[in-house]
Amino acid sequence: YQYLKFFLEDDQEFERIGREYASGELLTGQVKARLIEVLTDLVHGHQIQREAVTEEVVRKFMEVRPLDF
Repeated sequence: YQYLKFFLEDDQEFERIGREYASGELLTGQVKARLIEVLTDLVHGHQIQREAVTEEVVRKFMEVRPLDF
């Protein structure tokens, strides 16, 4: 449940889950299943972005650049 505080973007859903979990309407397995859904979407987004990174992008990122102060 606490992990949802960090990864679930919908505050209202988080509060609803907290209430239902505290009252016993939601079981631990159901909360974990929702967390898995949230984390799966998050990881999938990272995987897509990582696939878009090419050697050229890495080289450009790592290149020594002058610092402008």
